[in-house]
Amino acid sequence: MKHHIYLALRAAVASRRIGNLQQLFTEHGVLAFTEALLNCSPRVAADALSLLSASERTSILRHLPQSAREKLRPMGFQLEQNITNPCRVPAHQLRRQFA
Repeated sequence: MKHHIYLALRAAVASRRIGNLQQLFTEHGVLAFTEALLNCSPRVAADALSLLSASERTSILRHLPQSAREKLRPMGFQLEQNITNPCRVPAHQLRRQFA
C-alpha cells in the first residue's frame, strides 16, 4: 500500500474536502484508491464513499472484495446491477448516523 494515499484519504475525509478526495481518485486511479480505502475502518470508508460521485462510488465498490462490501452494506452501500447510485442512504443521514 502507498501509505501517503491512505494518509491523504483520511485527512480529506476528516476535513470533508470533496475536491481532495476526487483528486486522489483521479491522480492515483481506482485500484490505488480502493487499496487505501481497504485499510480504513468501515465507518471512514463509508464516509469517503458518501463524498464521491455515484460513478466513482460504483467503480470503487466493483473493486472491493466481497468481505469489504459486506461490511459497508449496513451503512447503505451495496453493489447491484443497473443502478446509478449504490448508496441507498443520503449522505446527510450517514453523517448524522456517525456524528
